[in-house]
Amino acid sequence: MRWVGLSLLGVALSWAQEERLIRGLFTPSRPTVVRIEELLQIEGQVYDSLSQEPLIGAVVQAIGTEKGTLTQLDGRFTLTLSQAESQKVSALRISYLGYGERIVAIPELEKNPRIYLVPTGVLLREVQILASTATAFLTPLNFSRLTTKQI
Repeated sequence: MRWVGLSLLGVALSWAQEERLIRGLFTPSRPTVVRIEELLQIEGQVYDSLSQEPLIGAVVQAIGTEKGTLTQLDGRFTLTLSQAESQKVSALRISYLGYGERIVAIPELEKNPRIYLVPTGVLLREVQILASTATAFLTPLNFSRLTTKQI
């Protein structure tokens, strides 16, 4: 029997054991390939409305599903939905930390794939940090000074 250099929980699996494990995980009853015609691919770009800079890592979520994605370095995103999911989805929710959330309808996105988010600021009250010196925390100790004659 051929041995594979794969170790699972400290036990080396033989080639036959590994093959059985893979067959058990990917049974023929579970489809692993979906035809391209059955997929809807939604693409767009997310930008800051003031600076026109792309927003990296903005969250794009299909409303009505648990599917979502993040924008890339250039602000682009691609969200792939199955045919069943695409029938449930009519809009996308786009959010980014420090910016207002925006909901964009898919037909609107098809006309203009650029989405601009508006920065939001939160006015906070003043915070004061006060410190005291280390001597305030020390307790006085009893001590005596001895001369060399006393020792």
